[in-house]
Amino acid sequence: MIIRESRDKDLNALLEVEKQAFGDDEGPEIVELVKALFDDPTAKPLLSLIALDEQRVIGHIMFAKYLIPFQRNLPVHGWFKSLSRV
Repeated sequence: MIIRESRDKDLNALLEVEKQAFGDDEGPEIVELVKALFDDPTAKPLLSLIALDEQRVIGHIMFAKYLIPFQRNLPVHGWFKSLSRV
């Protein structure tokens, strides 16, 4: 197995991996999210890694920048509690 950064030519294969990993119910939504993150300049810096087995994409993980909006008067423990439900 080889792990490397994804390239533009890997997009269709890694989206298929995402679709299969999340199934028929969530897969299409996750595929749209991943495509949107690739196109969103505010998600940079972005790191997208794929796992290859004999040139076939078998895994994908993505790290993207995301800012969690600050809310006044929200106790820290409440924020963590709501975050854990995601």
